[in-house]
Amino acid sequence: MVQELVSAAREWNLADWEGPPMALPSDMFEETLAADLTEHPEADPHTRPGRFHSGSGNVSICFVQARHGYEVPALLPKAFETPNWNFSPLGDDHRQLLPAWHVAVLRSWYERFGAELYYAGSSCLELLVTHPPSDRLTAARVAIEQYAYAFDDIQDLEKAGDGQVRSHVWSFWWD
Repeated sequence: MVQELVSAAREWNLADWEGPPMALPSDMFEETLAADLTEHPEADPHTRPGRFHSGSGNVSICFVQARHGYEVPALLPKAFETPNWNFSPLGDDHRQLLPAWHVAVLRSWYERFGAELYYAGSSCLELLVTHPPSDRLTAARVAIEQYAYAFDDIQDLEKAGDGQVRSHVWSFWWD
């Protein structure tokens, strides 16, 4: 499913449509993007809360019986929405990520990087990542995946590949 989302995002970016592209077509390919990433970006070794849940203020808590955080979108399909999302592999103007697609993406990131859902609210979510990618090619690949997943939030693939992708907190927002 992750590859289907990435393929749909590539097709959307490479299509002949009117208006500026959200990302340069060459950035949509791992090898090209990897060459632009920093070999060893400065990283904060400490895990800090993300931008949507700063750990301060009033917070509503919902306990969900699940083995893994990636199951939550299937168990609570209305917990958050993804308006303005465009890259449907169904070839339609679906406008929302299906719960099964969330589960597939989040499970893939959990299995590869230890990314665990810790916050979901209306149109945003955050993951704590135990072992984010460190090499440039993997970081480039994940930056493209994150763009396909939440392009409203991931506008600059090089910045995402050197920043969020290599950090311990991944934040996503859909406009």
